[in-house]
Amino acid sequence: MLGPVVGLRPEQLPLRPNLHWVGRKDYEALPAWIGGWDVGVLPLRLTRATCYFSGRQMLDCLAAEKPVVATRVSDVDRLLGDYLVTTASTAAAFVAACERALAENVWRRASRIGQARRLLLRNSWDRAAARVVELLDAAETEKVSARRESKPVRPALAPVVAPAPFTPTPALPMTPGGTPVARTTSSVASQTAPMAADDSAADKPSASF
Repeated sequence: MLGPVVGLRPEQLPLRPNLHWVGRKDYEALPAWIGGWDVGVLPLRLTRATCYFSGRQMLDCLAAEKPVVATRVSDVDRLLGDYLVTTASTAAAFVAACERALAENVWRRASRIGQARRLLLRNSWDRAAARVVELLDAAETEKVSARRESKPVRPALAPVVAPAPFTPTPALPMTPGGTPVARTTSSVASQTAPMAADDSAADKPSASF
């Protein structure tokens, strides 16, 4: 039996000449251990904790192309199914399942290995890590969107119109008394009229010779 023992003291473990409790081993050494097995077994005690046991250790056995027999728990059935892993609820059924696995014919073995490979591709560590990253990205995007929707929207500002350029008004002439004199067309005409009259008179020939 490979792996840690949980919930039992050493003196409570069943002892048989062909039963060995080797404890926890490094993951790198796992292929060498599984390579010497005929059947991978997961004999769980049915407790409140093991009822939710995932049974992912069985994926290592399937990767080594070994038949698997496990105690019937819901997560093992959900993850692996009855075809890839034979489950049993009693000790007698467990022993009978191991005997059927040892008597597996070549056609059954080839079919089981093909299905196991497809299952392993769907449950690889790379695919699981990619799924975790995908969920984290989706949660971050949702959080950013919620933050943008809750942020108040500022009203649009009115356009700024530049003022017209300033044109100075020319100064008006002043009288000796300090009163401004308005420049009008009539006043200019009255000032230029005599000059026009004088010019026209100057052009005329004189009658006194």
